[in-house]
Amino acid sequence: MTARRRPDLRRAASALLLCLAAWPSLAAAQATPSIGEMSRTMRNLIVAHMELLVCDKGKTQCAPASAEETPTSLVSDADAELIVKRGLLDGFAQRCGLDWTSRSYLPMMGDWRRQGRSERQMAAIGGLHGLVQSQILSAELPACSDTMKASLDAQLDFKKP
Repeated sequence: MTARRRPDLRRAASALLLCLAAWPSLAAAQATPSIGEMSRTMRNLIVAHMELLVCDKGKTQCAPASAEETPTSLVSDADAELIVKRGLLDGFAQRCGLDWTSRSYLPMMGDWRRQGRSERQMAAIGGLHGLVQSQILSAELPACSDTMKASLDAQLDFKKP
């Protein structure tokens, strides 16, 4: 990924955070959006900006999504929800100083790879996880308490769903 492209992804992530922050007020007359709805929205944003991700195990920049590639062909709705939940957990774990990389992220990515996911699917999975995690890291949240850290620590080790 070139240095020039990183601000584009940051702007897209910031725009998503603003949308998510505004979502409750926009949906005041409706039910609160589910994690599934938010997962699909974030997945769709990642697929719409595939050219900002890195493919081929980090060697090349991904091409934009083709007309044949739909968001669900890269990451299903059910998988998007799992990835978003893991990104949230890892974001909070990182804030609390826990080893999220070796205990959660790498095992999760290894599991997707063993399932035979393509490089583009892997890029979308990693991008979705990273987008969610970055939003937790950039949010103004209270400091990590001992109780929160213990709870996160108990959930952190990746287990195949």
